[in-house]
Amino acid sequence: MCKLVPLLLLLLLPLGGCMLLPTPLEPQVDARVSGDFLDSAVLVLEALDEGDDELAESILLRMGARGPDPETAAWIHEVGRVLEGRAVLRQLDLRLVTVVEERDGTQTKRLVLRVNAGGESAVSLHMTPPILAWERDWIDASGNGGRSSDEVGLDFLERLDFAPRSLTDIPVLDLPAARGQALAMRERWALEMHFCYLEVEGTRYPTNAPFVQPLERYLLATHLQLGPVHPGACADLLAERPDANLEAIIERAVRVLPEDHDEALDLLTPVVLDMTLLDVQRAVPALAWLTGEARARGEYHGSAGDLAYFLSPEEERPLMIDGKLLDPALLHGHPLGWQRWLAARDLLRARKPASPLDLPTSVRDAAASR
Repeated sequence: MCKLVPLLLLLLLPLGGCMLLPTPLEPQVDARVSGDFLDSAVLVLEALDEGDDELAESILLRMGARGPDPETAAWIHEVGRVLEGRAVLRQLDLRLVTVVEERDGTQTKRLVLRVNAGGESAVSLHMTPPILAWERDWIDASGNGGRSSDEVGLDFLERLDFAPRSLTDIPVLDLPAARGQALAMRERWALEMHFCYLEVEGTRYPTNAPFVQPLERYLLATHLQLGPVHPGACADLLAERPDANLEAIIERAVRVLPEDHDEALDLLTPVVLDMTLLDVQRAVPALAWLTGEARARGEYHGSAGDLAYFLSPEEERPLMIDGKLLDPALLHGHPLGWQRWLAARDLLRARKPASPLDLPTSVRDAAASR
């Protein structure tokens, strides 16, 4: 069983020798680099910052061929080791995934860190405990919902060993099966790593923390496992029956796939703008759910303490700042505010050209249970 230790406790407990090392940073141009090599050193660091390791390595080779003094040569060697470490790190693909395991006749879902290791040599990663963070949104048939977030330190992940050309699943924690009374739930799990160094065949390399692909899950209650509905399902219902009951509205909203939420809002906008405030009020929970994906992407502005918004009259409250819409959570269910917000969103989207890249990003869990 994986042991999870709260972050606060991790900060209070000694973490061994690795804690004494600073977080690896890119090397800096310092006094060791002589004036004749200073411009080249700056170009190397700029290339590193932009992720152009090939260019950085090319410049380093030219610097070495010019016969640098010992101190400059030491800096070149240091940067070269960083490049070697980054090359090894690129051979590792890290991501959070779920796996289903059979235990005593019961299926259990587990969150694991899946590492696909390439290369020709075994690799060891040495680190301070990484941080597992998650966010969760949910909604029930009555329109009630909420959001929670938390994080914990994983003190059992201090060293990971991988054979060359291997696929390894490292257990992180068991995922609860019960969803309570939630009609739908979305979760996002992320793992933030803090490495001290990686080791290959006895050689240590400094490195920055690698990126771990997060996991997103979209969960529906058991009785809604009927497949997705088209993006216009809510709009069609409300256009035909503006006074439709809340449960019917929400059931359609949660069955719209996450990647179709923007289109669903596009189709809902003219319908909602033509509805009475009483009917808009009834539809607010569904509208709030459909805007959650954009919130997760950080597309909104505003916070609970935004006095400029709350001190202004309802009809004049600012909805857009620097091209960003107000977080709809701050509308607090006001139907007029939602109508104004959807109109502002429609105007903003009309100004922005369509992206040439329309790539799906959500991860769905078709086997979610209530």
